[in-house]
Amino acid sequence: MLKKKREGFTLIEMALVVGIGVTLSYVAMIGVVQLERNYLKNEAIKIQTLIRYGQKESILQGKEHVIRINKKGVTLEGGSEILKEVKIKKKYGIKTNITREEIKFQKRGTTGSAGSIVIISDNFEVEVTVNIGSGRVKVYRVRERGMGNE
Repeated sequence: MLKKKREGFTLIEMALVVGIGVTLSYVAMIGVVQLERNYLKNEAIKIQTLIRYGQKESILQGKEHVIRINKKGVTLEGGSEILKEVKIKKKYGIKTNITREEIKFQKRGTTGSAGSIVIISDNFEVEVTVNIGSGRVKVYRVRERGMGNE
């Protein structure tokens, strides 16, 4: 008896290949989402550190320092020069409710400014808050952006 030459793939082979492809896609998607969350958290921590540094420099130097918030990031200014800055990637955004989008630290490290800076992506956001008077800074956990957060 002659054996017939087999052409193509069986249904089981095709299902196996599709299953492997779906699994790999899912793992890659989770990795990308985690990278986005980590980026937002790291940028928030950098902003927190910059604000604390500005406060300490005001105390050490005995002069006013200003933190400015704009669409591109956050800068620390001492006098008329930029001392440090945190730049945000173009695909992310920043919004704030801080008056005049600046935090002024007086000679003693106190501030009359308070509010929050929120770093935003399409899927997530993380908030950095500054308390009035003390200038205490806190970073909140990264949260998903829902209908109520936009």
